[in-house]
Amino acid sequence: MSGMMPLLLSLAVLASVLLIGAGLNILIRKTDAPKRGWLMLGAGAVTLINVWLYASFPSQL
Repeated sequence: MSGMMPLLLSLAVLASVLLIGAGLNILIRKTDAPKRGWLMLGAGAVTLINVWLYASFPSQL
């Protein structure tokens, strides 16, 4: 990989870690909106899986 792609993938991983952390924080504090915490956990997991898939398979372009 070259160019800006490693930077963008790193930012995506950072964003997913922040999403997962915020989702866990919402669930642990037992706020009145647990659905938001679960949605944050899901979005973080999907982002991590997307980064893993993109980085695992070489681009054919």
